[in-house]
Amino acid sequence: MTSELLKRIEQEFLIRKIKNVSPISTGNINSTYKVEAEGARYILQRINKDVFTNPEEVMQNIRRVSRFLEKKVLQEGGDPQREVLHPIDTLDGTRFFVDENGDYWRMYDC
Repeated sequence: MTSELLKRIEQEFLIRKIKNVSPISTGNINSTYKVEAEGARYILQRINKDVFTNPEEVMQNIRRVSRFLEKKVLQEGGDPQREVLHPIDTLDGTRFFVDENGDYWRMYDC
């Protein structure tokens, strides 16, 4: 992962300075990384466009499912901060960004 890409990730997801990025090799579809930044940890994924041919729709669906699950968890007395995936918004609010190679990236709180 290049330093230019890391700077872009910091800018797009509005996170503090990235200190460390390490690959998580247990997945089979997307490229997944653990990101340690100043004061926080995240999961970063490059969406596999060969499998998910319309990443924009995938992220819209994730947003819908996350909102639904947050409501359900609250109704059941749970903690949605701990029990539901939370995609992080980008500067433009899409929850993903496209790099110069056409790859789609998304990030979650960890």
